[in-house]
Amino acid sequence: MKISSVNVQNRYRQKNYRGIDNGININELFVKYLIEHNIDVAGTQELVPNCISEIKTKLDDYEIVGDTRYNWLSSKIMKKYNETNSIISKEKIVSTKTFHLPWFPSTFPRIVTAC
Repeated sequence: MKISSVNVQNRYRQKNYRGIDNGININELFVKYLIEHNIDVAGTQELVPNCISEIKTKLDDYEIVGDTRYNWLSSKIMKKYNETNSIISKEKIVSTKTFHLPWFPSTFPRIVTAC
């Protein structure tokens, strides 16, 4: 089994960020990495909902789980910061939970996803 961890690097300051950074589609690079290296399970950091939607369309054999930082808050102001620490897996996921951790001294709440 191959396990990987990837910081996708959220560019939340870009309006409606969808994974394009300096003309490079980060989502396509990430999907290519998973497939070429035959990754079974990948933990992510800073994966935003727009990118998850695109990645899901390209990874039929994988499940993507994990809630966002502000899952409990439906504020449009915080939407652009609403990252996940998703887990992407070829294996069947039986259960999953995202925990909110103490967030001081950080400005943003800390989260961890377990499955």
